[in-house]
Amino acid sequence: MDETAEVVRWGNGPIAFEMTASDPEILSYARRVFRNWQPDEDAALHGRWTATRSEESFTVSPRRAPEDGEEVRPVRNARHAVTVVEYGAIWEIAETRTDILSFHSALLSRDGRGVAVIGASGSGKSTLAMALWQSGWRLHGDDLTFIINGEAFAGPRRVSLREESREHIGAAIWQRVPETPGYYKTKAGCLFQPMDLDGTRPEPVTLSALFFLGRNNAPSRPEFGAIDPAYAALSLLPYSNLSKPDRFPDGFPLAAEVTSHVPAWDLERRPVAQMVSTVERLSLGA
Repeated sequence: MDETAEVVRWGNGPIAFEMTASDPEILSYARRVFRNWQPDEDAALHGRWTATRSEESFTVSPRRAPEDGEEVRPVRNARHAVTVVEYGAIWEIAETRTDILSFHSALLSRDGRGVAVIGASGSGKSTLAMALWQSGWRLHGDDLTFIINGEAFAGPRRVSLREESREHIGAAIWQRVPETPGYYKTKAGCLFQPMDLDGTRPEPVTLSALFFLGRNNAPSRPEFGAIDPAYAALSLLPYSNLSKPDRFPDGFPLAAEVTSHVPAWDLERRPVAQMVSTVERLSLGA
């Protein structure tokens, strides 16, 4: 083992990950990206990675192959190496864990109440999350929510900010984002951590509502509509780590446990300000 290698540990609540590296640039950027994501002291370790530099090439191991059969793209630089590790950790939670429920959603909270905004790519999930954030909500994450012992945790990764969300966060915030420690430019926009702007830290959330955007087979609604708890559980599973047929017997009870005490709603596409008002009215009584 390289005597100069150091370990960076990160996670959220009871879940932790580690990355080993000796390259100063990789270590420096990893500490900036993961500095807010400190797991519990007794958190279980769910994945280890190594990131190395050899002349001008970078290697991350292990690294899963794309599911679409495409070739694995070369790691371009130290920032890219850390980002590959970051996504690998999220994949580890979302795809290999079967004893907990995790699902793709934005996770936000306000006044002690949490909401999960669930929807496929292009449904408006991230746009609504950004608008809620700028309306006084705390944005915990925009990709993955996992449930352990009845509490919701955001997957420990940065938020993806798209160019089209610029109008929903305002020019002042948009200009500050590139100055945040974990900023990373992407083709669609960037990755950044809202905690670097609002000074918060990761913490568990008590869910008070689930909001589905573009749910399959959802009836047409004038603005919103309540979902029966059993249907809500079935609707949650396709977005979860337990969506595969062989996982259904274990997955449905976990999903039903959430929807039995957390009301779920179909939210129709409307002007963003109207959707924000609806979320607040249904989850906060505002």
